[in-house]
Amino acid sequence: CYQCGASYGSANKNNHDETLADEEYANGFCLYCNGYQPASRNADGYYEISNGGQFFWFGNYINTVDRTANAVLRADIDLEGKALSPIGKAANKYAGVFDGQGHTISNFHIHITSVGNWGLFGYIAGEGTVIKNFSISGDVTTALTSNVDVQYGVVGQADGTAEIRNVHSSVNLTSNDTYQKKYFGGIVGRTGNITVDMCSYSGKLSLGSNTLDCVGGIVGYVYNGKTAKITNCGFYGDIDTTYSGGNVGGILGYYNGENAKALNISNCLSVGTLPEGRNAIVGVIKNYGSTNAGSNNYYLDGVTNSVTNVTAAVATQTQLASGEIVLSLGDVWGQNIDNGKTNQGYPVIGGATVYCVTNCLRNADYSNTNAVRHASGCVLYNGAYSLCGEFSSNGIVDGVYHISTAEQLVSFAKTVNNGNTEIDAKLINNIDLTGYEWTPIGTAENMYSGIFDGNGKSITVQFSYSGGYEDEK
Repeated sequence: CYQCGASYGSANKNNHDETLADEEYANGFCLYCNGYQPASRNADGYYEISNGGQFFWFGNYINTVDRTANAVLRADIDLEGKALSPIGKAANKYAGVFDGQGHTISNFHIHITSVGNWGLFGYIAGEGTVIKNFSISGDVTTALTSNVDVQYGVVGQADGTAEIRNVHSSVNLTSNDTYQKKYFGGIVGRTGNITVDMCSYSGKLSLGSNTLDCVGGIVGYVYNGKTAKITNCGFYGDIDTTYSGGNVGGILGYYNGENAKALNISNCLSVGTLPEGRNAIVGVIKNYGSTNAGSNNYYLDGVTNSVTNVTAAVATQTQLASGEIVLSLGDVWGQNIDNGKTNQGYPVIGGATVYCVTNCLRNADYSNTNAVRHASGCVLYNGAYSLCGEFSSNGIVDGVYHISTAEQLVSFAKTVNNGNTEIDAKLINNIDLTGYEWTPIGTAENMYSGIFDGNGKSITVQFSYSGGYEDEK
């Protein structure tokens, strides 16, 4: 390059063949010519990508030199909104391993103008091909000039037993034209013989009034009879359209089982926003008869779900927020319940572990701690808990409940009547229960058998008797 002095790769003029001094790059982009800083291979043969320029370098390298190269992210990547050429093309499908190692890719941008495979990865295929372990955000726009097939997702098209695992997208797409949108997915546009596991979409597909077909929150379209395993995936995003037709689903848009019935959608959650009347899990399954195509899926109450081949249960917002559903979905799901972090309102992949515990009222409850906890509304007041009657530790001396207030006496009665019948108590002060709702200590089911020492104190109580129990004669 006459500007920076670096030599270029013979196949792509933007890829530097040699690395300049670090100060001559900004985020991996050459300060003089905007060329890309090369990534270097580690001992395992993976290219290590640490900045935006190296990501562009790797994409060009795949598309022009070696489509089987492997890569790992070594840091969060900012693509700066620069237009990216999708990695892998129909004539040069990506067939390596890309491991994001839990990092984020931000400011991703592409502008879709023609037929083809569009996304961070355009086309991937082949046994051993794996895209995994990263989150991505950014924006995509369209400017089509005719009705053509466009495969769009984080991965535009995927074939040949490729795998996509633990990929999470919040990329927003906006249609700026009036032509059809076909094979659009939050994660994968068009696919066959594929595994999609532990992926989620939380962005927005703004499709306007365009004709739609095969649009899904996770996958848009699966080829006729091809194997597709979509498991542990979550749709939290928004598919926005005023078009009333097309095959649109929260997890998958369309599957045709004419040649074979090989679809499995299981342990998935659909709580995103869909156009009215569109199905929460699968838009359309064709030629599938009564064959089961998946199980243990959940979707938000109020959303349509007319495709019965994929077993799915409705869940209310209360159930989703409580932690109840996360345990049914499986081990890879989690949620913030009572760990001091904001409750997401629904299960998330890789979230905090949730346990089903018994609360202080002996009801099932959900917690991030595997221990009995107090029920909602059971609060500590004057040394005792308001609903269950449990005393604070400073209210118990040598195993004896020391009762100093009316609240503590009411709580002591609740403790006994909830089954702790052998505990002992001692009055410390005179107690006035006037104005308190009083339930006698001990019931027919939980008869009191401890020692209650009045310690010479008095109890003032007022209550009405409206019923009771008659001994057998």
